[in-house]
Amino acid sequence: LSNRTQAVTCANKTSKALPITAGVPQGSILGPLSFILYINELPAYFPLTKSIQYAHDTTLINYDKDCSCLASKTNSTLQNLEIWFSDNNLCLNIEKTEILTLSTRDLTDNKAVKFLGVYLDSSLSWKHHIRGLTTKLSSSLFLIRRVAEFATLGVLKSTYYGHFHSNISYGLIFWGNSTESIKVFKMQRYAIRLISKKTRRESCRPLFRELQILPLPGLYIYQSLVFVKNHLNEYITNNSRHEYQARHGENLLGPQHRLTLTQKSYITMAIKFFNVIPATLKHLPVTMFKKNVKRLLLEISPYNNNNNEFFSFFK
Repeated sequence: LSNRTQAVTCANKTSKALPITAGVPQGSILGPLSFILYINELPAYFPLTKSIQYAHDTTLINYDKDCSCLASKTNSTLQNLEIWFSDNNLCLNIEKTEILTLSTRDLTDNKAVKFLGVYLDSSLSWKHHIRGLTTKLSSSLFLIRRVAEFATLGVLKSTYYGHFHSNISYGLIFWGNSTESIKVFKMQRYAIRLISKKTRRESCRPLFRELQILPLPGLYIYQSLVFVKNHLNEYITNNSRHEYQARHGENLLGPQHRLTLTQKSYITMAIKFFNVIPATLKHLPVTMFKKNVKRLLLEISPYNNNNNEFFSFFK
């Protein structure tokens, strides 16, 4: 990565090659790794700010109940960030730098910011994300509709999983419990009818079982359960809070909440789902757990996004 040069071509003219003295060289498989190592120390310069680093994306988070204090903190963070970049021979790309304010209050500027492929808005309503998702799904439905004219069931299912299922699965654990998810579920039902070559008037619910495809509410519960199973070591049980064996001692304890928004958060809902399933299922290895959970959810076939059918099944 050393002794690299760079030239610029513009209007069919190329400049003289000069050595690269700053930044990370491009065009190398070691370039991205070098950049990650280069900025790895950045969070240490912001001890009062929570930081999230994923690949080449860095997010800094400030908290405050007072909006003016929060604005002051954010401005200070940006100023210090520019100083750090300057000291390390880097440039802060203002055009790609976004600021998002999250609040339980209604804000006049309710813009959306794309974060790792998911659109977030100030109220976490998921409207912007699902609006973008439904646009993608419309293209997927068009493809399935065209393929359905001549393809076999196996090809149609492969097309569904490759172009439709992959899109609705991404980030579903976060937005699957929102009221906006109904729009996505409606499009999924249409896709299932296309695969099964059924009309709009025919019930779609039995088709999911026939095709062994989870309806969106069931897929949301599935992803939530798998998430908890993969992160069991991060939660404490009811027994760990008592010196005696409690009645529901193996139940996981979720975060405390007092707002409706946090009551429906992905962690709270995932723990609720996990706590009601049988203990024999909870203790299975991850691979067997996934198989049995999917089989169970295909049997229940949750069809409403209020999750009542799932909880009622275990009463």
